[in-house]
Amino acid sequence: MNLKRIEEIYKSLESLKIGSVKFLYNMRLNRSFMQPYIDSINHVRETIQSEEYKEFDKDRIEIIKELCEKDSNGNPIFENEIVKFSKENLEIFNKRFSVLVEKYKEVLEKYEKRVKDLDALLEQKIDLQWAYIDLEDVPDEISDLPENVQSACFEFVK
Repeated sequence: MNLKRIEEIYKSLESLKIGSVKFLYNMRLNRSFMQPYIDSINHVRETIQSEEYKEFDKDRIEIIKELCEKDSNGNPIFENEIVKFSKENLEIFNKRFSVLVEKYKEVLEKYEKRVKDLDALLEQKIDLQWAYIDLEDVPDEISDLPENVQSACFEFVK
């Protein structure tokens, strides 16, 4: 199992509260086996953005806030999860953003490399000893849970 899948399972099992004592114990135990890996991934994510990258992102957000369309409360308007700009302001944004990208070119290249390195790390296979359960120990109510939680639980069925 790779680190990316471990991270997905860890998140999926976070709020699991149904099932027998044995089922819940094994799911919680498996989650605890994942904890050191999750802590390490989270630490890497926290450090992936350099101070220079944070400056770039702050400048980018300032440009967006300045030029985007706003609602009556002064908040950005989103359309399909994308900030909305007037045609004129979109052109201005694109020009200013290009200048910003050029200014931070090296910083962005380093950031992109770190993101690729993290993606490669998340594909790394990890061999852990799991606490498996028998199929009869899986609660019937599992079918009422979201698909990602069901999938996570079934990773540990013998």
